[in-house]
Amino acid sequence: EDDIQVTRDQLADYLNHSSWKVRRDSYILLQSIIVEESNGEQPSGTILGDAILPGLDAKIAGFLMDKNATAVEEALQLALLYADYCRGGQSSALAETIVNNLIKGSGFTSPRPKASKIAQELVIKLMEVGNDTESLY
Repeated sequence: EDDIQVTRDQLADYLNHSSWKVRRDSYILLQSIIVEESNGEQPSGTILGDAILPGLDAKIAGFLMDKNATAVEEALQLALLYADYCRGGQSSALAETIVNNLIKGSGFTSPRPKASKIAQELVIKLMEVGNDTESLY
């Protein structure tokens, strides 16, 4: 079962798969798609998340609640790319949800040092989100 090849066609289903390896591979594929969609450009927050995967804007924060340390590390990396490249990453409401899920989930407490580092980078990135100072309080 863990030998499933994650493809873009079944990506939506595999993001909720019972196997952490399949979920991890799904997060990695989404990362690749975002990078591909960026066409090598610098992050500008212009890619439509829902064009990459229908419902991505609504799902991105939930990926950070993954219970597996290896999978959550890739979910964090995905969220960081999303915040940099996708239009939804500019939403202060979504930034708040992502930070709440980081606190509730295992992003900061992961036994994997890389995951904690990515979680910190993500929070710093999200602190910059929003044109209003309201998002800082």
